[in-house]
Amino acid sequence: MAEPWYKTPAYDSNKPCTHALIIGTSYYRYLPQNPGDPIPAGVRETLGLEQATTPASSALAFAKWLKNSYINHDTPLGSIRMVLSPSPQEAARDPDLANLPTNVLPATTANVEAALIDWKHDCEKSRDHMGIFYASGHGIQLNKEDGIVLLEDFGDPNKVNVLAGAMDIISIWRGMSSANAAKNQFYFVDACRIKPELFDKYNSAPVGVCLDESENGTAEVAPIFFSATSRGYALAVPTSLTLFCQAMFDSFKLYGVNPPDKNRRWTVTTTSLIKSIKARVAELAANYGDEQKTIVGGLCNEVVFHVLDKPPEVPLHVSLSPDGARQYARATLRDGLTTKPVFENISFAPYIDNVVPGGEYILNINIHTAAPAYNDVISPVAAFPPRCEKEIVL
Repeated sequence: MAEPWYKTPAYDSNKPCTHALIIGTSYYRYLPQNPGDPIPAGVRETLGLEQATTPASSALAFAKWLKNSYINHDTPLGSIRMVLSPSPQEAARDPDLANLPTNVLPATTANVEAALIDWKHDCEKSRDHMGIFYASGHGIQLNKEDGIVLLEDFGDPNKVNVLAGAMDIISIWRGMSSANAAKNQFYFVDACRIKPELFDKYNSAPVGVCLDESENGTAEVAPIFFSATSRGYALAVPTSLTLFCQAMFDSFKLYGVNPPDKNRRWTVTTTSLIKSIKARVAELAANYGDEQKTIVGGLCNEVVFHVLDKPPEVPLHVSLSPDGARQYARATLRDGLTTKPVFENISFAPYIDNVVPGGEYILNINIHTAAPAYNDVISPVAAFPPRCEKEIVL
Protein backbone atom coordinates (compact mmCIF):
# COMPACT_ATOMS: atom_id res chain seq x y z
CA MET A 1 0.00 0.00 0.00
CA ALA A 2 1.13 3.53 -0.80
CA GLU A 3 -0.62 5.89 1.58
CA PRO A 4 -1.49 9.38 0.34
CA TRP A 5 0.86 12.17 1.34
CA TYR A 6 -2.24 14.32 1.79
CA LYS A 7 -5.95 13.64 1.74
CA THR A 8 -9.12 15.60 2.43
CA PRO A 9 -12.50 14.55 3.84
CA ALA A 10 -13.64 14.11 0.24
CA TYR A 11 -11.35 11.07 -0.01
CA ASP A 12 -13.57 8.96 2.23
CA SER A 13 -16.85 10.29 0.88
CA ASN A 14 -18.90 8.93 -1.97
CA LYS A 15 -18.70 12.21 -3.88
CA PRO A 16 -16.54 12.83 -6.97
CA CYS A 17 -13.07 14.16 -6.20
CA THR A 18 -9.57 14.50 -7.62
CA HIS A 19 -6.75 12.04 -6.99
CA ALA A 20 -3.18 13.04 -7.86
CA LEU A 21 0.02 11.02 -8.26
CA ILE A 22 3.23 13.09 -8.16
CA ILE A 23 6.64 11.56 -8.99
CA GLY A 24 9.94 13.44 -8.90
CA THR A 25 13.39 11.91 -9.34
CA SER A 26 16.55 13.99 -9.00
CA TYR A 27 18.76 11.49 -7.15
CA TYR A 28 19.95 8.43 -9.10
CA ARG A 29 21.86 5.96 -6.99
CA TYR A 30 23.68 4.33 -9.94
CA LEU A 31 24.71 7.50 -11.75
CA PRO A 32 27.90 9.48 -10.98
CA GLN A 33 27.28 11.50 -7.85
CA ASN A 34 29.23 14.57 -8.94
CA PRO A 35 30.06 16.06 -12.35
CA GLY A 36 33.21 14.43 -13.68
CA ASP A 37 33.01 11.39 -11.38
CA PRO A 38 33.66 8.01 -13.05
CA ILE A 39 30.79 5.65 -13.73
CA PRO A 40 30.19 3.57 -10.58
CA ALA A 41 31.73 0.11 -10.73
CA GLY A 42 29.39 -2.62 -11.93
CA VAL A 43 26.72 -0.27 -13.31
CA ARG A 44 25.50 -1.60 -16.64
CA GLU A 45 24.46 1.70 -18.24
CA THR A 46 24.26 5.41 -17.36
CA LEU A 47 23.38 6.84 -20.82
CA GLY A 48 25.88 9.59 -20.05
CA LEU A 49 23.53 11.06 -17.45
CA GLU A 50 24.40 12.65 -14.13
CA GLN A 51 22.39 13.71 -11.08
CA ALA A 52 19.53 16.18 -11.56
CA THR A 53 18.79 19.25 -9.44
CA THR A 54 15.18 20.30 -10.14
CA PRO A 55 12.72 17.39 -10.72
CA ALA A 56 12.00 16.63 -7.05
CA SER A 57 11.72 20.35 -6.26
CA SER A 58 9.28 20.82 -9.12
CA ALA A 59 7.23 17.77 -8.10
CA LEU A 60 6.94 18.97 -4.51
CA ALA A 61 6.03 22.48 -5.67
CA PHE A 62 3.20 21.09 -7.81
CA ALA A 63 1.96 18.93 -4.92
CA LYS A 64 1.90 22.00 -2.66
CA TRP A 65 0.00 23.96 -5.30
CA LEU A 66 -2.60 21.21 -5.49
CA LYS A 67 -2.89 21.12 -1.72
CA ASN A 68 -3.11 24.87 -1.18
CA SER A 69 -4.50 26.41 -4.37
CA TYR A 70 -6.29 23.85 -6.55
CA ILE A 71 -10.05 24.48 -6.83
CA ASN A 72 -12.52 22.41 -8.77
CA HIS A 73 -16.09 22.45 -7.48
CA ASP A 74 -17.08 19.39 -9.51
CA THR A 75 -14.12 17.31 -8.32
CA PRO A 76 -12.50 18.86 -5.23
CA LEU A 77 -9.15 17.53 -4.13
CA GLY A 78 -9.37 14.10 -2.52
CA SER A 79 -5.79 12.84 -2.29
CA ILE A 80 -2.18 13.38 -3.31
CA ARG A 81 0.26 10.51 -3.48
CA MET A 82 3.89 11.44 -3.81
CA VAL A 83 7.15 9.56 -4.36
CA LEU A 84 10.28 11.71 -4.37
CA SER A 85 14.03 11.22 -4.63
CA PRO A 86 15.57 14.65 -4.02
CA SER A 87 19.20 15.36 -4.78
CA PRO A 88 21.55 16.45 -1.97
CA GLN A 89 21.53 19.97 -3.46
CA GLU A 90 17.74 20.15 -3.28
CA ALA A 91 17.68 18.82 0.27
CA ALA A 92 20.26 21.42 1.28
CA ARG A 93 18.19 24.35 0.00
CA ASP A 94 14.71 23.10 0.93
CA PRO A 95 14.00 21.80 4.46
CA ASP A 96 10.80 20.14 3.23
CA LEU A 97 12.84 17.97 0.86
CA ALA A 98 15.42 17.28 3.57
CA ASN A 99 12.74 16.09 5.99
CA LEU A 100 10.15 14.27 3.94
CA PRO A 101 7.36 12.56 5.90
CA THR A 102 7.35 8.80 6.16
CA ASN A 103 4.49 8.46 3.66
CA VAL A 104 6.66 10.01 0.92
CA LEU A 105 8.92 7.17 -0.23
CA PRO A 106 11.91 7.32 -2.60
CA ALA A 107 11.07 7.14 -6.30
CA THR A 108 12.25 3.59 -6.84
CA THR A 109 10.60 1.16 -9.22
CA ALA A 110 8.86 -0.75 -6.43
CA ASN A 111 7.57 2.39 -4.67
CA VAL A 112 6.36 4.01 -7.88
CA GLU A 113 4.60 0.84 -8.93
CA ALA A 114 2.82 0.58 -5.57
CA ALA A 115 1.76 4.23 -5.69
CA LEU A 116 0.57 3.87 -9.29
CA ILE A 117 -1.59 0.85 -8.46
CA ASP A 118 -3.21 2.57 -5.47
CA TRP A 119 -3.77 5.79 -7.43
CA LYS A 120 -5.34 3.80 -10.24
CA HIS A 121 -7.67 2.03 -7.80
CA ASP A 122 -8.73 5.34 -6.24
CA CYS A 123 -9.43 6.85 -9.66
CA GLU A 124 -11.55 3.83 -10.58
CA LYS A 125 -13.88 4.19 -7.59
CA SER A 126 -16.05 6.54 -9.63
CA ARG A 127 -16.29 7.49 -13.27
CA ASP A 128 -16.85 11.06 -12.03
CA HIS A 129 -13.46 11.29 -10.30
CA MET A 130 -10.57 13.22 -11.85
CA GLY A 131 -7.03 11.86 -12.05
CA ILE A 132 -3.90 14.04 -12.17
CA PHE A 133 -0.50 12.51 -12.96
CA TYR A 134 2.82 14.40 -12.85
CA ALA A 135 6.25 12.89 -13.39
CA SER A 136 9.60 14.68 -13.52
CA GLY A 137 13.11 13.31 -13.92
CA HIS A 138 15.55 12.20 -16.60
CA GLY A 139 13.59 11.20 -19.69
CA ILE A 140 14.26 9.27 -22.89
CA GLN A 141 12.28 7.71 -25.71
CA LEU A 142 12.64 4.70 -27.98
CA ASN A 143 10.37 6.04 -30.71
CA LYS A 144 8.77 9.37 -31.58
CA GLU A 145 5.50 8.60 -29.80
CA ASP A 146 6.60 7.31 -26.41
CA GLY A 147 7.92 8.91 -23.25
CA ILE A 148 10.00 7.12 -20.63
CA VAL A 149 10.96 8.63 -17.27
CA LEU A 150 13.88 7.12 -15.36
CA LEU A 151 13.56 6.32 -11.66
CA GLU A 152 16.04 6.31 -8.79
CA ASP A 153 17.18 2.73 -9.36
CA PHE A 154 17.78 3.10 -13.10
CA GLY A 155 21.05 1.37 -13.99
CA ASP A 156 20.78 -1.32 -11.32
CA PRO A 157 23.34 -3.95 -12.41
CA ASN A 158 21.21 -6.71 -10.88
CA LYS A 159 18.28 -6.11 -13.23
CA VAL A 160 17.86 -8.09 -16.43
CA ASN A 161 16.45 -5.22 -18.52
CA VAL A 162 18.25 -1.93 -19.06
CA LEU A 163 15.00 0.02 -18.48
CA ALA A 164 13.79 -1.96 -15.49
CA GLY A 165 14.10 1.21 -13.42
CA ALA A 166 11.87 3.39 -15.59
CA MET A 167 8.23 4.28 -16.29
CA ASP A 168 6.45 3.87 -19.62
CA ILE A 169 4.22 6.94 -19.60
CA ILE A 170 2.15 6.02 -22.66
CA SER A 171 1.46 2.56 -21.22
CA ILE A 172 0.24 4.21 -18.01
CA TRP A 173 -1.92 6.64 -19.97
CA ARG A 174 -3.50 3.79 -21.97
CA GLY A 175 -3.85 1.55 -18.93
CA MET A 176 -5.80 4.23 -17.08
CA SER A 177 -8.72 3.89 -19.48
CA SER A 178 -10.32 0.74 -18.11
CA ALA A 179 -14.08 0.21 -17.88
CA ASN A 180 -14.21 1.94 -14.48
CA ALA A 181 -11.69 4.67 -15.21
CA ALA A 182 -12.13 8.26 -14.10
CA LYS A 183 -13.48 9.93 -17.20
CA ASN A 184 -11.36 13.09 -16.73
CA GLN A 185 -7.58 12.78 -16.44
CA PHE A 186 -4.61 15.12 -16.87
CA TYR A 187 -1.01 14.00 -17.46
CA PHE A 188 2.05 16.23 -17.10
CA VAL A 189 5.38 14.72 -18.15
CA ASP A 190 8.22 17.02 -17.18
CA ALA A 191 11.26 15.34 -18.72
CA CYS A 192 13.54 15.25 -21.75
CA ARG A 193 12.66 12.95 -24.65
CA ILE A 194 16.05 12.14 -26.09
CA LYS A 195 16.99 8.85 -27.74
CA PRO A 196 20.44 7.66 -26.64
CA GLU A 197 22.48 5.85 -29.29
CA LEU A 198 22.48 2.77 -27.08
CA PHE A 199 18.89 2.01 -28.06
CA ASP A 200 19.76 1.75 -31.74
CA LYS A 201 21.00 -1.72 -30.79
CA TYR A 202 17.66 -2.87 -29.38
CA ASN A 203 14.56 -4.08 -31.20
CA SER A 204 12.67 -3.46 -27.98
CA ALA A 205 13.50 -2.62 -24.39
CA PRO A 206 10.92 -3.62 -21.75
CA VAL A 207 10.18 -0.84 -19.28
CA GLY A 208 9.77 -1.65 -15.61
CA VAL A 209 6.69 0.35 -14.57
CA CYS A 210 3.75 0.06 -16.93
CA LEU A 211 0.06 -0.89 -16.94
CA ASP A 212 -1.99 -3.41 -18.87
CA GLU A 213 -3.59 -1.57 -21.74
CA SER A 214 -7.33 -1.74 -22.34
CA GLU A 215 -8.65 -2.45 -25.82
CA ASN A 216 -11.55 -0.05 -25.47
CA GLY A 217 -10.61 3.25 -23.86
CA THR A 218 -13.27 4.85 -21.69
CA ALA A 219 -11.62 8.11 -20.62
CA GLU A 220 -13.33 11.14 -22.13
CA VAL A 221 -10.72 13.79 -21.31
CA ALA A 222 -7.06 12.80 -20.96
CA PRO A 223 -4.58 15.31 -22.39
CA ILE A 224 -0.94 14.42 -21.96
CA PHE A 225 1.50 17.33 -21.77
CA PHE A 226 5.08 16.49 -22.74
CA SER A 227 7.44 19.26 -21.67
CA ALA A 228 9.68 18.54 -24.66
CA THR A 229 9.25 17.51 -28.28
CA SER A 230 10.44 14.19 -29.64
CA ARG A 231 14.26 14.13 -29.33
CA GLY A 232 14.02 17.35 -27.35
CA TYR A 233 15.38 18.56 -24.02
CA ALA A 234 13.50 19.93 -21.00
CA LEU A 235 15.21 22.93 -19.43
CA ALA A 236 15.39 24.15 -15.85
CA VAL A 237 16.86 26.84 -13.64
CA PRO A 238 19.43 24.76 -11.68
CA THR A 239 18.55 26.18 -8.25
CA SER A 240 14.82 26.52 -8.84
CA LEU A 241 12.22 24.69 -10.93
CA THR A 242 11.91 23.24 -14.39
CA LEU A 243 10.68 25.75 -16.97
CA PHE A 244 7.70 23.49 -17.65
CA CYS A 245 6.69 23.52 -13.99
CA GLN A 246 7.01 27.30 -13.85
CA ALA A 247 4.89 27.56 -17.01
CA MET A 248 2.24 25.41 -15.32
CA PHE A 249 2.05 27.75 -12.34
CA ASP A 250 1.98 30.82 -14.57
CA SER A 251 -0.87 29.24 -16.54
CA PHE A 252 -2.89 28.39 -13.42
CA LYS A 253 -2.46 31.94 -12.13
CA LEU A 254 -2.81 34.07 -15.27
CA TYR A 255 -1.76 32.85 -18.70
CA GLY A 256 -4.25 30.00 -18.93
CA VAL A 257 -7.19 31.81 -17.29
CA ASN A 258 -10.32 32.30 -19.41
CA PRO A 259 -12.56 35.38 -19.30
CA PRO A 260 -15.36 34.94 -16.76
CA ASP A 261 -18.04 32.44 -17.76
CA LYS A 262 -21.80 32.89 -17.36
CA ASN A 263 -21.42 32.18 -13.64
CA ARG A 264 -18.63 34.78 -13.46
CA ARG A 265 -16.04 32.11 -12.74
CA TRP A 266 -12.45 32.56 -13.87
CA THR A 267 -11.53 29.10 -15.10
CA VAL A 268 -8.56 27.18 -16.48
CA THR A 269 -9.73 24.59 -19.00
CA THR A 270 -8.21 21.95 -21.24
CA THR A 271 -7.85 24.21 -24.26
CA SER A 272 -6.67 27.29 -22.35
CA LEU A 273 -4.06 25.18 -20.55
CA ILE A 274 -2.79 23.69 -23.81
CA LYS A 275 -2.40 27.08 -25.41
CA SER A 276 -0.86 28.82 -22.41
CA ILE A 277 1.65 26.15 -21.35
CA LYS A 278 3.02 25.80 -24.87
CA ALA A 279 3.41 29.56 -25.25
CA ARG A 280 4.78 30.15 -21.77
CA VAL A 281 7.42 27.38 -21.97
CA ALA A 282 8.67 28.83 -25.26
CA GLU A 283 8.73 32.33 -23.75
CA LEU A 284 10.62 31.28 -20.63
CA ALA A 285 13.19 29.36 -22.67
CA ALA A 286 13.67 32.36 -24.96
CA ASN A 287 14.33 34.53 -21.90
CA TYR A 288 17.37 32.32 -21.26
CA GLY A 289 18.44 32.42 -24.91
CA ASP A 290 17.32 28.85 -25.49
CA GLU A 291 14.47 26.93 -27.10
CA GLN A 292 11.96 24.45 -25.73
CA LYS A 293 8.72 23.29 -27.29
CA THR A 294 5.92 21.53 -25.45
CA ILE A 295 3.86 18.84 -27.17
CA VAL A 296 0.31 17.93 -26.16
CA GLY A 297 -1.48 14.75 -27.21
CA GLY A 298 -4.12 12.40 -25.88
CA LEU A 299 -7.79 13.23 -25.50
CA CYS A 300 -8.03 17.02 -25.49
CA ASN A 301 -11.75 17.55 -24.99
CA GLU A 302 -12.84 20.62 -23.06
CA VAL A 303 -13.33 20.42 -19.29
CA VAL A 304 -12.65 22.74 -16.35
CA PHE A 305 -9.35 21.93 -14.66
CA HIS A 306 -9.14 24.72 -12.08
CA VAL A 307 -11.25 27.66 -10.87
CA LEU A 308 -9.65 30.77 -9.39
CA ASP A 309 -10.90 31.99 -6.02
CA LYS A 310 -10.63 35.62 -7.17
CA PRO A 311 -10.00 37.52 -10.41
CA PRO A 312 -6.44 37.21 -11.74
CA GLU A 313 -4.07 40.17 -11.62
CA VAL A 314 -3.91 41.37 -15.23
CA PRO A 315 -1.20 43.70 -16.61
CA LEU A 316 -2.84 46.77 -18.19
CA HIS A 317 -1.07 48.97 -20.74
CA VAL A 318 -2.78 52.18 -21.94
CA SER A 319 -1.31 54.26 -24.73
CA LEU A 320 -2.52 57.64 -26.02
CA SER A 321 -2.05 59.39 -29.32
CA PRO A 322 -1.24 61.85 -30.68
CA ASP A 323 1.90 62.30 -28.63
CA GLY A 324 1.17 65.98 -28.07
CA ALA A 325 -1.96 65.20 -26.07
CA ARG A 326 -0.28 63.18 -23.35
CA GLN A 327 0.87 66.13 -21.24
CA TYR A 328 -2.73 67.38 -20.98
CA ALA A 329 -4.38 64.00 -20.30
CA ARG A 330 -5.28 62.28 -17.05
CA ALA A 331 -6.78 58.80 -16.82
CA THR A 332 -9.29 57.33 -14.39
CA LEU A 333 -10.29 53.66 -14.41
CA ARG A 334 -13.57 52.61 -12.77
CA ASP A 335 -15.09 49.21 -12.17
CA GLY A 336 -17.77 48.61 -14.79
CA LEU A 337 -20.25 47.22 -12.24
CA THR A 338 -19.68 49.29 -9.11
CA THR A 339 -18.10 52.42 -10.72
CA LYS A 340 -15.56 52.27 -7.89
CA PRO A 341 -12.24 53.81 -9.06
CA VAL A 342 -9.25 51.54 -9.47
CA PHE A 343 -6.98 54.49 -10.13
CA GLU A 344 -7.68 58.19 -10.61
CA ASN A 345 -6.06 61.11 -12.44
CA ILE A 346 -3.03 59.15 -13.59
CA SER A 347 -0.75 60.90 -16.06
CA PHE A 348 0.83 59.33 -19.14
CA ALA A 349 4.59 59.06 -18.80
CA PRO A 350 4.46 58.32 -21.72
CA TYR A 351 2.21 55.29 -21.08
CA ILE A 352 0.17 53.94 -18.20
CA ASP A 353 1.32 50.53 -17.01
CA ASN A 354 -0.60 49.05 -14.12
CA VAL A 355 -1.86 45.74 -12.78
CA VAL A 356 -5.60 45.42 -12.13
CA PRO A 357 -7.93 42.63 -11.07
CA GLY A 358 -9.38 40.96 -14.13
CA GLY A 359 -12.74 42.43 -15.15
CA GLU A 360 -14.59 44.99 -17.24
CA TYR A 361 -13.90 48.66 -16.65
CA ILE A 362 -14.69 52.15 -17.88
CA LEU A 363 -11.68 54.31 -18.76
CA ASN A 364 -12.10 58.10 -18.61
CA ILE A 365 -9.50 60.28 -20.33
CA ASN A 366 -9.88 63.89 -19.15
CA ILE A 367 -8.15 66.66 -21.10
CA HIS A 368 -6.98 69.85 -19.39
CA THR A 369 -8.74 72.99 -20.56
CA ALA A 370 -5.40 74.33 -21.80
CA ALA A 371 -5.66 71.94 -24.76
CA PRO A 372 -8.98 72.79 -26.44
CA ALA A 373 -7.98 70.84 -29.57
CA TYR A 374 -8.64 67.55 -27.76
CA ASN A 375 -11.82 66.12 -26.25
CA ASP A 376 -12.46 63.94 -23.21
CA VAL A 377 -12.91 60.24 -23.96
CA ILE A 378 -14.87 57.45 -22.27
CA SER A 379 -13.95 53.92 -23.37
CA PRO A 380 -14.72 50.37 -22.16
CA VAL A 381 -11.78 48.21 -21.10
CA ALA A 382 -11.85 44.40 -20.91
CA ALA A 383 -8.94 43.48 -18.66
CA PHE A 384 -8.73 39.78 -19.45
CA PRO A 385 -5.67 37.48 -19.22
CA PRO A 386 -2.94 37.32 -20.06
CA ARG A 387 -2.60 41.05 -20.76
CA CYS A 388 -4.76 44.01 -21.72
CA GLU A 389 -3.45 46.63 -24.12
CA LYS A 390 -5.67 49.66 -24.77
CA GLU A 391 -4.87 52.33 -27.34
CA ILE A 392 -6.77 55.63 -27.14
CA VAL A 393 -6.73 57.86 -30.19
CA LEU A 394 -8.02 61.42 -29.67
